[in-house]
Amino acid sequence: MDALFRAKVLNFLHERFIELRKRLGFLYIQAKPKGVQPMLKIGDTFPAARITTEAGPVDIKGHPYTAFYFYPKDDTPGCTIEANEFQQLKGEYDSRNIRILGVSVDDAASHRAFCEKFALTFELATDAGGKAGSEMGIMSGAVHKRVTFVVNESGKVVLEYPEVKPAGHAQKILDDLAAI
Repeated sequence: MDALFRAKVLNFLHERFIELRKRLGFLYIQAKPKGVQPMLKIGDTFPAARITTEAGPVDIKGHPYTAFYFYPKDDTPGCTIEANEFQQLKGEYDSRNIRILGVSVDDAASHRAFCEKFALTFELATDAGGKAGSEMGIMSGAVHKRVTFVVNESGKVVLEYPEVKPAGHAQKILDDLAAI
């Protein structure tokens, strides 16, 4: 057999093998780079105490649900769209006793300026150094990916949104919580 023919045969067999695995329902397990944490999933315990507001570590008691929306940086276009939509729907969140908490690695002074500039009346929290974000597997370099976790009062993740598009996200959370 010449090398080209052998390569074609091996490629054909590999494609049939992959197709067979798909038909039989085998899961593909992709290795994670060493040191990378998998993202939190529904049912996991959320590390709320590692995130701080100006009042101290976050306490999730007193609300049936807390929407922790993680975003890369204060006062950037996508983050501003998302924050403004949460602000527009804050009355609806409040009427359902759902807490909104925006989280980034920015410090308290940056959060205050962002809230003042856009008249945001919900809390913004700091994940100092991205420690909680790293633990949850949601960091992209030195900033958070745009991810949201809705957590119940017991600290368990009940909804997860791994790839958030800012426009419409705040409403999507309300719709999904209404279906629970």
